[in-house]
Amino acid sequence: MTANTVTPRPLPAAIGRFIPLRVLGQGGQGVVYLARDPKLDREVAIKTLARGSSRSTERLVNEARNVAKLDHPCIVPLYEIEFIGETPHLVYQFAAGTPLKAFIDRHEAMEPKRAIRIMSQVLDAIGYAHARGILHRDLSPANILVDDNDRPRILDFGISMVMDETERHGEVVGTVNYLAPELLSNGQLGPHSDIFAASVIFHELLTGKTLFSAENKMAIIYKILNEPMLPPSTVNRSVDAALDPIVMKGLARDPANRFREAAMMHAELEAYLAPKEAAEQSSSTTQPGAVELLLRKMQRKPDFPAISRFISEINQKAASSQSAHTSDLANVILKDYALTTKLLRLVNSAIYGQYGGSITTITRAVMILGFDNVRAAALSIAIFEHLKSGKQGDTLKDAACSSFLSALLARDVARGESGVDPEEAFIGAMFHRLGRHLAIYYFPEEYDEIRALAETRGISEFAAAKEILGATYAEFGLAVAKAWNFPDVLRSAMTPQRDGKLPAAANAATRTAQIAAFANEASETVGHADNPEDLQVRLAHLAERYGNCLKTDAKALKGAVCTALEATQSYATVLTVDLQSSSFFKRATKQLHPKEEKLPTQVAGATATGTTGAIPPPGGAAAPGAVATAGETGTPEAQEPMTEENRKMFLINAIGDLTGLLLDDYKMNDVFVLVLEALYRGLGLTRTLLYIRDTKNRQMQARFGLGNDVDTLLPKYCFDANGDGTVFHDCIAQRKEFVVLDVNSEQYRTRVPAWLRELSAPQSLMVFPLVAQKVCIGLIYGEKSGSPAALGAQEFKLVNTLIKQTQLAIQQRHA
Repeated sequence: MTANTVTPRPLPAAIGRFIPLRVLGQGGQGVVYLARDPKLDREVAIKTLARGSSRSTERLVNEARNVAKLDHPCIVPLYEIEFIGETPHLVYQFAAGTPLKAFIDRHEAMEPKRAIRIMSQVLDAIGYAHARGILHRDLSPANILVDDNDRPRILDFGISMVMDETERHGEVVGTVNYLAPELLSNGQLGPHSDIFAASVIFHELLTGKTLFSAENKMAIIYKILNEPMLPPSTVNRSVDAALDPIVMKGLARDPANRFREAAMMHAELEAYLAPKEAAEQSSSTTQPGAVELLLRKMQRKPDFPAISRFISEINQKAASSQSAHTSDLANVILKDYALTTKLLRLVNSAIYGQYGGSITTITRAVMILGFDNVRAAALSIAIFEHLKSGKQGDTLKDAACSSFLSALLARDVARGESGVDPEEAFIGAMFHRLGRHLAIYYFPEEYDEIRALAETRGISEFAAAKEILGATYAEFGLAVAKAWNFPDVLRSAMTPQRDGKLPAAANAATRTAQIAAFANEASETVGHADNPEDLQVRLAHLAERYGNCLKTDAKALKGAVCTALEATQSYATVLTVDLQSSSFFKRATKQLHPKEEKLPTQVAGATATGTTGAIPPPGGAAAPGAVATAGETGTPEAQEPMTEENRKMFLINAIGDLTGLLLDDYKMNDVFVLVLEALYRGLGLTRTLLYIRDTKNRQMQARFGLGNDVDTLLPKYCFDANGDGTVFHDCIAQRKEFVVLDVNSEQYRTRVPAWLRELSAPQSLMVFPLVAQKVCIGLIYGEKSGSPAALGAQEFKLVNTLIKQTQLAIQQRHA
């Protein structure tokens, strides 16, 4: 918190266990004290809020716990929250510095490059928080401190969480000059709201003048909502007009016209600061339309649309709301039988051994390992499987092995870097050479020409690629990544670093990009070295090149690469990939372990924990290589039927998953998705859906589901909950399940609604009521098209147990 003192006021004797030393600041929200923590013997800043909250203490503590997990060099961390009576006290790290407000109050315009450097770090910090579902909501120059090295520290993350939403609609909360229009008109909050506030601050730093000034709050609100805003260059002529579009886009009144992510605005500011570098990356030697031509040619390849849709869909789900993550990601993965099999094999292997090795469902994998872990694993399997064969099969295998090694090394390095997401580093490194992989796979003849030209002229393969393809590998890969909905931070990680010694990164996004490039260069270094001595020299040069970015030397780097190489073999063993036939892997092993033919057997043989024998693959056992992938067939695969024994084993394990979930602090959404997946895979259904009753319009509407075309069909699964004469209405009225193996049987011919027959033509269906306080609040529904569902007496008992556990979860939540 700020170190500037204000008019002294009486100090309380104590605030909980903390001893106040002096007042640091005071305002409408409360008072900020510098205090000593006698327990940990450190100085802290305590913000005593002026009023309590209508929210529960438990909810505030839960939200404070989320805010306290923020770990970014430009965010002042929240240590804890204490309640004295009903008044919350937020305890922060004490940070000294000058508030940006001091510059604006003195009407001093900041030198533009300095303002950009500061705001770039601010954007990186709020983007980091946004990625974790946390908004600031009250960003202003008063709560951004700048130290002597121009590093900003953002204060007050967590203040807005103590303001109840009902209070926020009745009263303007926050520093009004920096509130986005949607906050002033009961609109939708989001990352765009913080981006607006940051853009106002940026404008004021560039001009030295308050953007929205008036005599009272209402006049300021009117200006924010209605009056035109002048570009900074028209207010301060020393500001480059090229900055205006960036600032004004951040200030757009319509959130849809603003930057969607803080990283997007940050990227434009970096591009402005380094126009020369940007110009070199998109030099005139790139043939006009070359990338577009490559994309069109690739789209005509029979298998590209399938893998493209899959990766694009996973990235779309990653950018969607947090609440939809589990069901959305599970649904994408479950569309591909082979991917489901290999992903479950991977997450139950020794690689994820700390999680117990008994994960049965994709839903449970996402809940235990986390969305980012499963997303990274799914993307890596998809691209590895897709690009491991073809006319250039050996070259592709080498490229895939190199990328896997790079990804695992990047993840390991990122774990020691503050503010860097290890899974983002993993994906960025894995896809860093995407353009080259795609060129090898989809344009094998052109790739032969590239290698021949490189050899004939003695130039690098990357230079030869630009001449043959008309664009660099990087330009090609970045264009595909954009089409695949990769976020800005990952596309940045796919961009090659410039030559020479690199400067230290100013923010987490740049650090992620440097780590991804570093890992790929390390992998190439190992693969290209002539002997161990040559490898040592090359590693020393690489450590020197990244010396300002990462703390490493040749010895430490070699050790890290050895560890990543061993992990690569573990991955390959689980995915039934024969690395011993890869010339890259052989060369790398020879350089790193010159006295051994292969890696130590305890690493190479690491596959699965002892419990995995209890987990059948979705379609029973399959020999390595016997299962085709979406990448090989060109279309997502339908579920393969399980044997009766495997169905029972899968449902038993799913019951175990659900039991384990109910013992934790579970979310009902996770319970529903796990049950839907258990029915979908365990019974080989075409679709499973969760219906929720809308009491206002008396409709029973499907909210989410798994299976074929579910995203398209979901809105159509809707009916009047107060009707009668169908199995749905009988289920609601009688609070009793219905399992219909043949919808055309005499008993059910008239009880299956016509709209359902027309919509999906099910052969079998099942519907289970979800009851709370003796009222049916929703339905679990499953259907099978084409053939009857495989549901014997044993399976029915297991399914009934799943439903009873779901009902128990509902009762506990409504108790």
